[in-house]
Amino acid sequence: MIRFNVPPLSSRRIMKIDKFRGVDLTNSPTQVSINRSPDSVNMIRDTVGSIRKRMGYEEISNFVGDIRGVYTYNGEVIIHTGMVVDANGSFVRNSSLVNVNGSTLTTSSSLSLPVGMNSVGFEMNGKLYIKTSLGTIHSYLEYSDGTVRRVWDSDEAYVPRVFAGKGIGRIHGSDIREEPRGGEFIEPFNLASPRWMETFGGELSNAIGNAFVRLGRRATRVLHYQILQEDGEWGEEITAQVPPSDAFWFSLRDGNLLQFSASFPTARPDYVLDGEDWIRVTAEFNPPPAELHENVRSFQRSSILGFGGVNGARNCVIFGGDSENPNQFFYSKENKPTYFPDTNYAIMGEPNSAIMGFSTVDGRLAVHKDGREDVAVYMCNAEFEKDSDGILKTVFRITGSVKGDGAISRRAFASLDNDPLFLTRNGVQALTTRDILGGAIAQSRSYYIDGELRDFSAEELSGAHACVYNGFYMLCVEGKVYCLDGLQKTYERNEPQSAFQYECYVLDNIPANFMWRHGDDLYFAQNVGNRTRVCKFFSDKNDIYSYSDGGRRNANGVIQNGEEIMAYWDLPELYGNLFYQKKTFLFLAVQLDAAIATGIELLAQVRGLWRKIGEDFFRGRYFSWSNIVWSRWTWSTDQTTRALTRKFRLKKLDKARYRLQNGRKDEPFAIYSVALEFTENGKIR
Repeated sequence: MIRFNVPPLSSRRIMKIDKFRGVDLTNSPTQVSINRSPDSVNMIRDTVGSIRKRMGYEEISNFVGDIRGVYTYNGEVIIHTGMVVDANGSFVRNSSLVNVNGSTLTTSSSLSLPVGMNSVGFEMNGKLYIKTSLGTIHSYLEYSDGTVRRVWDSDEAYVPRVFAGKGIGRIHGSDIREEPRGGEFIEPFNLASPRWMETFGGELSNAIGNAFVRLGRRATRVLHYQILQEDGEWGEEITAQVPPSDAFWFSLRDGNLLQFSASFPTARPDYVLDGEDWIRVTAEFNPPPAELHENVRSFQRSSILGFGGVNGARNCVIFGGDSENPNQFFYSKENKPTYFPDTNYAIMGEPNSAIMGFSTVDGRLAVHKDGREDVAVYMCNAEFEKDSDGILKTVFRITGSVKGDGAISRRAFASLDNDPLFLTRNGVQALTTRDILGGAIAQSRSYYIDGELRDFSAEELSGAHACVYNGFYMLCVEGKVYCLDGLQKTYERNEPQSAFQYECYVLDNIPANFMWRHGDDLYFAQNVGNRTRVCKFFSDKNDIYSYSDGGRRNANGVIQNGEEIMAYWDLPELYGNLFYQKKTFLFLAVQLDAAIATGIELLAQVRGLWRKIGEDFFRGRYFSWSNIVWSRWTWSTDQTTRALTRKFRLKKLDKARYRLQNGRKDEPFAIYSVALEFTENGKIR
């Protein structure tokens, strides 16, 4: 009898994906989960489990001046630009604040905006405050009522009453007949302003000469003095510093001796009580920067912003970041952003390790360092205490520390769903509490993109910045945006010390120097030479004209000259059940969301080379009277999802990788499911 050896029939195997996550740029493509992509650009979460092409952006303004900071206030976007020079180096315009269209905002007549490094800003008590690190008296500004001014030029600027209860003396010519006596310290000088007040009282002596008082420190100018009135209010501000006839006047001598005119009252007014002050002097000390106290200069050079306060309040403004005192920060009086007492400062760790930023964990202030010492974060509690002068003040006490990677960027601090995130050399991390005792630890949050983030240099990462928008932490680095999805958290066994990782997505062709959210919209600005280009992302995912980059609207509101967005999603390397068996790939199906214009290109990577295996830019479309595009005409009115399929044959492979791609302008592209059929039979030789 003749016998035949019949090879076993190879049954078709099916690989199906109906729940998409994010990218995995850290593991090998053969080790990536089937729900993730080893390489994807410009695809982002649509609803949890599905992905779509990101929307594009339009250019809304382009104006002279490179951007240094951006803020939102009272419904408007305010941009801080640098000084402008032309191609020959000639002066064009001072550094200024402009609106989103580039129109310059009003400044007070004496104000010259700083042209230094990037600035920070915040809103408090109905006003916008802006801080730069320039290191001059113009480094701290206020904006309200359409006008920019120095904080100490504001009507509401806080002027501390530093000394009280000081006596009055007599001087005749240069001969001091009677020296003033007494005096009590009331509150500290203000680092944010050169101005302060002192009050004086007591009886005038009968000695011959003019009345005079001694100020608590040297002044460069006395603004005015006032005399207490019978109703308990201070009288008019007397500002005359030249002796007119029959009028009050005063003169400043030797820096701190204030001499009054001969017409000054010769006795204490009858309505003034014993021990009550009845003269108030307002002065300022505004010398060249080299003559300022070191703490004042350090404050002026600080431009890292944070907030803190007792019991978790955020009513104290915090500034740090001085390059010459890198481990020091200053903080304001509670709810007084214009008053930074010169005693309100704290030292954190070693001076060779700089403060990079601040965050809040369970009501405590976290001070992040740059990692040059063994402590990466200092945890501080804010408390009230009386100082040696009996003044109640807020102090920040170190209550713990966190070891690990230091922060590398000052502008990448943001909170995603109460998860305080920051960027390190090894990826995005979060501070979190680990036990009921409140101990804090740093945990990784960006495992799936850490492999690519580590490819950037330290200098490139130090210039990264972040913002939070629609549930995403969006990290901008060198023209790319890495999105951490707050709606998708996954435990990763390769990061056992971290409670979870965020699913991540990668967007490119977004050259953002600054990115911000305003209302429901996302914006970014790009420095192009000495100009600023402001762009706004589209927000209607169903509008086909939301899918192009960099166009501008014409007079009819139509986007013109936009560029296509290349978006693709790679499936992991597929090697079947047994990696050493030969595979034959036969069929691929993709479930797309229908759109007025949409489609897909299918590519396969075989033996390291990409080849196109098919495309379909017709069956996913539907007809809409409101959006007729003649070049993309279809008779279909079916607006439900579509299954686009492709038969093909790739034989005798150990593995293959597939790419789902759409790079056409004005075309949405959303994927819900993918299925692939293949067979396995025989061993690879």
